[in-house]
Amino acid sequence: MEDHLKGSRLNLVIRANSVELHDSGATNESVVHSVKIDKGDVETALKECYIFLNENKSLRTNINFSIPSEQIKFFIKHIERKDLKDSVNLIAEQFLKNEKNIDISSILYNIVRTGDLIEISVIDREQLLEAITFIENIGFTVVSAVGNLNDQKRSFVFDTKLEFKEKPKFGAVAPSKIIHSGTNFLSSVTSKIFNTNSWINFRSIRGF
Repeated sequence: MEDHLKGSRLNLVIRANSVELHDSGATNESVVHSVKIDKGDVETALKECYIFLNENKSLRTNINFSIPSEQIKFFIKHIERKDLKDSVNLIAEQFLKNEKNIDISSILYNIVRTGDLIEISVIDREQLLEAITFIENIGFTVVSAVGNLNDQKRSFVFDTKLEFKEKPKFGAVAPSKIIHSGTNFLSSVTSKIFNTNSWINFRSIRGF
């Protein structure tokens, strides 16, 4: 194992056909380890990645979880002249409150402003919590959840300890529910189990 990886935190990436561990410190995308997903069995692939980390003592099981792009809803809002006096956060919050099928109390979102446009990335809070709990039950410690990992301008990070400090990841959720919900969240990358009629119309781009 290369010396520069010693003690570094890796990114856990779920792809359509594989689970990967990436070097978070690399300038370009650098895959440290990859496990093929066999017949949609994400859990086994995750376990093999965990075993790999344990067998390489220079690596830590504390990881960043890359939120699958399929789980991120993306909006674009034009800032009207009358709204220029308001903060970007307030404009985004008001917009989301008025958006159908979105409960602002049940989501996490990130805002990027470019000129008179606001780009809002939205993720379902409860589904993310269940996915993180599922991953941590395997043995990982998820330090942060990262969105839009390969887009430097639009990437964002949620500190899991901060975001979920009032919701314990263990004990409060029945193991069967964790397995079902966590697997569904992660497996949606390959199976597309969420249809376009559900609240999260994946990667939809809305202009207003």
